[in-house]
Amino acid sequence: MTKIDANLILQRKTKELGEKIFLLGTIKRDKFYLLLQNIKTGRYYSVSADSCQYKKFRLSQIEIEYKGIDKTKKIRLKFSKLRKIVSQEIFMLSEFLMKKMNKQFKFKRTKQTKFEWLCSCLNQEKSR
Repeated sequence: MTKIDANLILQRKTKELGEKIFLLGTIKRDKFYLLLQNIKTGRYYSVSADSCQYKKFRLSQIEIEYKGIDKTKKIRLKFSKLRKIVSQEIFMLSEFLMKKMNKQFKFKRTKQTKFEWLCSCLNQEKSR
């Protein structure tokens, strides 16, 4: 994205939101998606992995989301029961991925967003 493109986007968003929008920084981002199915339960999950870079700072993330269930395996469950089962399956999948990929990527569990990460990079850069 060029500086002109970024400025046009900022101007448009400022107009849409009615508030001044600022560009804090830009990151380079590579991302891929994978759709997985638990064969036993028929539930689908998307796994996205991305790698972001701001100057010398890097962030790698894996995100797992529940996407639904195969129509042939659909059974009626209370929302609380479904949420518990999906949470357990996501936890098992994340454990598996952490074990398989951690040697190469050194993942750690966090709830930090990309915006929070970029702000921390800017703060570290400013304090130097």
